[in-house]
Amino acid sequence: MKMKAVFPSFAFLKPYIDSSEEIDELMYLIPEEHGIRITHIDKPRVVVINHFISDKDLKSYEVDKEFLNLDEEDRIVPLVIKDLKKALKTAKSASEVTIGLRDDDRAVVEVIEPYHSKSLMNIGAGTDWVPIRIPPLEYPSTIKAYGAFLRDMIRVAKETTAEFKFVVTEEGVKFIFEGLNIEQEITVPYESQNLISVEAEVGSRGLYGVGYVSTIMKSISAGDVLLIEFGENMPLHVRKTVGTDSWLEWYIAHRVEDKE
Repeated sequence: MKMKAVFPSFAFLKPYIDSSEEIDELMYLIPEEHGIRITHIDKPRVVVINHFISDKDLKSYEVDKEFLNLDEEDRIVPLVIKDLKKALKTAKSASEVTIGLRDDDRAVVEVIEPYHSKSLMNIGAGTDWVPIRIPPLEYPSTIKAYGAFLRDMIRVAKETTAEFKFVVTEEGVKFIFEGLNIEQEITVPYESQNLISVEAEVGSRGLYGVGYVSTIMKSISAGDVLLIEFGENMPLHVRKTVGTDSWLEWYIAHRVEDKE
């Protein structure tokens, strides 16, 4: 077998599936020496996901050395998400899940329960899609916050407008929502229980589309600790740490602010 990863639970795997589903019908896995990378960009080229599942957080992880020596594009394992979800339909939160890639390039998904197991073969492999690599970016504004911080603001934004603005003020982090005949501002004070830390100069700002930011919220819960980075004319970067050394990471293209 070229690759075999045993996930400690379905609950651990689910956010990765949910995030990929918001982007495309396929979930692209790229086996690496110390874990599995998941990367993709949506068709409008606005949202990029760059996730990683560390072998430290897997129950077990095996990957063939010759397979690892192949170029990245030759190591891509594209899983059809609807088939993957069908295979996992009976999985409970605590169910152990195995995803493997056989020597004939057929994917194997297995759900292990206390009294039974089931497998689904023939889930994709072989693609001309090229992996996405995000160059290092230096952001002027960094927020560490709980998922509720972003979730609550996106909920308000979806009711009022198609875009929202981050602005760092002396009082806290201000969200500005502007729509047709609608303008609303909400400031989250620095002492808010949903804010952990803010490293940014007063006046720092960033403008982003509500619809695209909302696509990542399915994979974020209120208690998750998030790293949020933004800047004027820079993509929004959101990162959620999972387990010991794994993460889910999104880059969302900025919108250009009208200066007039």
